[in-house]
Amino acid sequence: MEKKIGVDLDDVLMACNEAICLWHNANYGTSYTKKDVVSYEFNRVWGCTTEEAAARVHKFFHSEEHSRALPVSGAVSGIRFLGEENIHIITARPLMISGLTTKWLEKYFPDMVERIHFVGKEQEYSHHQTTKPEICKSLGIEIFVDDALVHARGVAAAGIQVLLFDNPWNQVDELPKNVERVYSWDEIIEKLQ
Repeated sequence: MEKKIGVDLDDVLMACNEAICLWHNANYGTSYTKKDVVSYEFNRVWGCTTEEAAARVHKFFHSEEHSRALPVSGAVSGIRFLGEENIHIITARPLMISGLTTKWLEKYFPDMVERIHFVGKEQEYSHHQTTKPEICKSLGIEIFVDDALVHARGVAAAGIQVLLFDNPWNQVDELPKNVERVYSWDEIIEKLQ
């Protein structure tokens, strides 16, 4: 039976937080590593305002560090292995960087996914922001892989099994129903076989 699988992009396919730490360190004289990123709210990590953090992330997306970011260990072989499955990337990235995102994906995951769905906030373009649970439900996604607990909770509440990639920013004492922590792409493949 072919299962429809949804996967997040940042820190599931792309080692994004490692790249953004390198970029931030080079541009702001800091020494952050992935272990320092204990929140998705970069203003808390970097000690700046929400607006300044958003501006920095926007600059990162247009930087060489973003285009040179590497895939998460095992992601390319994992997606290749699942290639016969119906795989959709569902990312919280805004549509305005779809070109940069697609270019990166074509470099490392050429012709390996069914489609990319962007659900990031773009109030100036739309009055309705689609969510990851809404897209998963509309596509009939059966298993979703993410690293953000907020998205994992929403998708799991919609009755979809979530594999939560272990990272410093998603540590909690107890995971919600339908959410299971995973530590590698090898483990993900083992669970999906």
